[in-house]
Amino acid sequence: MRIRYAILLFSLISGLMFTTLARAAVHHVKVPSEFLADSNRTIIAIPTSFDSQRAERYPVIFMLHGWSGDETQWKDDADLQSLANRYDLLFVLPDGGYDGWWADSQTQPHRDYERHIVDELVPWLVRHYNATESRFQRGLTGLSMGGYGSIVLLLRNQDKFCAAASLSGITDIIAHGTQWGLLETFGDQEANLTYWQAHNPLTMIDDLRGRSIPPIFLICGTEDFAFQENLAMAELLDEKGADFLALFPPGTHSHPFWKEYIGEAIRFLVSQFQDS
Repeated sequence: MRIRYAILLFSLISGLMFTTLARAAVHHVKVPSEFLADSNRTIIAIPTSFDSQRAERYPVIFMLHGWSGDETQWKDDADLQSLANRYDLLFVLPDGGYDGWWADSQTQPHRDYERHIVDELVPWLVRHYNATESRFQRGLTGLSMGGYGSIVLLLRNQDKFCAAASLSGITDIIAHGTQWGLLETFGDQEANLTYWQAHNPLTMIDDLRGRSIPPIFLICGTEDFAFQENLAMAELLDEKGADFLALFPPGTHSHPFWKEYIGEAIRFLVSQFQDS
């Protein structure tokens, strides 16, 4: 088996609508939505040098929170302002609900998180934040449920995003059955198996050819309960000949781990950005 484990030696170095040059800020906004009854809150970090009239639009990285979290989770786990300044891009932190799984619910109306992000949030950022119009400059990252969401949103919307970096992501929701509110999003597994499979990373990858799989970076600690399914995902990606990286250092399913490795995830995504 020749899985390409990434050995990353670098370390982390470590209103509100704008005037032409906005001050550095982390904005808390509500994005109008037809697909969500609530949870339309979003945090947006902009660089100090942000210019709403700049001809070159800003790349975007979506940062998805985990189960039981909300849009503030990454604000607590990453220095958004420093990262926005360093990479000169927008970091966008939507709220995916306590247990929304970044998908469109089969059991509850107005909990359509995928449609909200793809059909509402992406174009809203273009209109209001001078965000890129190109999928080649949009990436996704997230932790746990958000790591899952980053992979699934990428695979299901390759016309909108170019790459994903998952930290401790759940890669096999079918194996987790009734845990973490999965039934509220995907419905009864036996009755809705096709829908589960259409949103299950391992199943989705198995149905794709290697060249049709966009770049993915898996980061998971070896003591994490999700490690074995991430290892299975890496093995499957390798069998498919996909363009991927896997980093499996010692670590658990925990905030200290995610704080330590979010820098590597972001660096990977930026490395995948291209001019459209």
